[in-house]
Amino acid sequence: MTFSNTTRYGNYYRNISSTAPRIVGTVTALTPLASIMVNRQAQLRAGTTSIIENQSELRVQATTGPLQHNIVAGVEVGHEAVQLRRWTATRPTASLVSPNYDQAVGYQDARSLTADTRTSANRVAVYGVDQIRIGQFFELLGGFRFENFDASLTNRFTSNANFSSNDNMWSWRGAAVFKPVQGVRTYFAAGTSYNPSAESLALTAATAPLPP
Repeated sequence: MTFSNTTRYGNYYRNISSTAPRIVGTVTALTPLASIMVNRQAQLRAGTTSIIENQSELRVQATTGPLQHNIVAGVEVGHEAVQLRRWTATRPTASLVSPNYDQAVGYQDARSLTADTRTSANRVAVYGVDQIRIGQFFELLGGFRFENFDASLTNRFTSNANFSSNDNMWSWRGAAVFKPVQGVRTYFAAGTSYNPSAESLALTAATAPLPP
């Protein structure tokens, strides 16, 4: 039996000013490349993200009759928080074939604040997996995971923009393995997994009621 415990804390500050290219107007197969213009869509955001989480895990190797077990079980607890501000800006367009970074001499972003959000999320999960070896040629694997993910968001830039989501998620996995010769494995495996709508620590009126 082996028991391990891992605790992690992180704090990250991001200040992003990037550009997403978007074709301007309607382009057909006959449109000359030199006449195609690209809109420089500004992606502006800045904020701080913090995370603290703890994972406790137990590993057991055991033999029951002809079966050899490799068992892993654990508990995870975590908390995440993010404060993020977003802006919009209109940037000059560029030629598709010969974009010029200095196309607009002296240009500076005229930013307009669109969002100032604060999000927090709490996560608790338990899991267990048993890998069973049956003789020399066969293995069975079975496992489960239960997770509760509770998140809430407040947009301080917009009044009454408060959203929350609380999801309970059961998932499982299973596999049957056949090893006819050394170095060769054939297997059948199946399982489920879930992504809660608030996994990126962002919620809106459209995503808050969505199930995992």
